Amino acid sequence: MFSLILKDLFVLKRYILLTAVFIAAMLLIFQNISGDGAFAGAAIFTAAMVAVTYMLIGNACAYAEKSKEDVIFNSMPVSRATIVASRYLSVYVFFCIGMAFYLLITALINLAHLPIKVYPLTLEGLIGALFAVTLMHSIYLPALFKWGYVKSRMISFVLFFTFFFGGNFLAEYIYQNWNAALIRSLLEFVNSQTETALGIGYLLLLLAILALSLLISVRIYRKKEF
Repeated sequence: MFSLILKDLFVLKRYILLTAVFIAAMLLIFQNISGDGAFAGAAIFTAAMVAVTYMLIGNACAYAEKSKEDVIFNSMPVSRATIVASRYLSVYVFFCIGMAFYLLITALINLAHLPIKVYPLTLEGLIGALFAVTLMHSIYLPALFKWGYVKSRMISFVLFFTFFFGGNFLAEYIYQNWNAALIRSLLEFVNSQTETALGIGYLLLLLAILALSLLISVRIYRKKEF
């Protein structure tokens, strides 16, 4: 499994370096985002991780389809479940790469005292980004394994714009309407829970979404003919 991920990293090395430039550009583009530091930082980091994983997964899948990797791998002693699981795991490898670039770039901007507003990575931002990336790819990857990269490209495009702009929109909406009854009730419920309970609930929800998507993808891929 890890050899499959290393193969993607080697193939995408040029795109991986470009993610640093992309994240720096995003920090400049979102200079005027509304909201306080916590909401704005969470929205920017979430949008950056959605974009990074979308770009890297998309290019990895495009290369795989162009080089007919499915045919090659299925002639080798590699189970189809392993092939599917490696694609899911690569999402989080790319996420970690994007996060490392984000931390490095914000640290360099602060050290150089550049007139660029940056936000430190917070637990809220990390949770929001993980949830958005997991949900987006949990919807997309079963479609990818069902129809292939080219035929599922429109689905990935719609999902990207939904999650890329949705995080920013949601953060701004909550910030501007936090006194609304429903939002206030939800925030009060969250604040009334312990950090342990929230952490366990969030982790279970994330794992449930991921496991369901993975099972669907494995089932689809096992029945696929090449």
